[in-house]
Amino acid sequence: MRTKQRRELRSSIRRSFILDKAEALFWEKGYNSTSMNDIAAACDCKAANIYNFFTGKEAMLYEVIRDITRELIELLTPLENDETTNPVELLKKMIKTHFSFHSSMKKSMITVTDTGLKDLTAEHRKEIIELRRRYNRILQKILHRGVQSGELAAVDERLVGNFIASIIIRSNVWFSDKGRLSVDEMGDAIFEFVYRGIKSH
Repeated sequence: MRTKQRRELRSSIRRSFILDKAEALFWEKGYNSTSMNDIAAACDCKAANIYNFFTGKEAMLYEVIRDITRELIELLTPLENDETTNPVELLKKMIKTHFSFHSSMKKSMITVTDTGLKDLTAEHRKEIIELRRRYNRILQKILHRGVQSGELAAVDERLVGNFIASIIIRSNVWFSDKGRLSVDEMGDAIFEFVYRGIKSH
């Protein structure tokens, strides 16, 4: 590996390490109560070293939320572009994919991404909101196809989409993969619960 590539790899690893520590502190202490000195102490370095990688703690919060949201969108985009699979099956895949992704996240990441939007700059907040709208568009497109095919009832697609997203996002409060149902089984259960309420009769 060339010297430049090694430097870039070390920098990437260091950035990820700092983000992990910052995310944990945002969860434990709250974003506003966490200082750059706190993050530096957790990383066993001086605050000045952190500024070599990030302009401040808001930049770290933004990257945590952005990267997680982008990763989810990338997982779901193939479903949006799938014009051959039955829309009910696509809905099931989307619910299970999102639930599995959400269940794999640390609780600290879930809390930070859920509550951190208000602490971002206007520019960063706008970007995250647009990513979340992208998620909504994918889900609503699948629901619309189901309605158009006659397999789903004529529902308010936006309202149902928000309902589905809320069930999954809030599942960290009540679901544990050490409980009676596995992640896969709970994904099936959420789909069945939703589908029974919106299927065409």
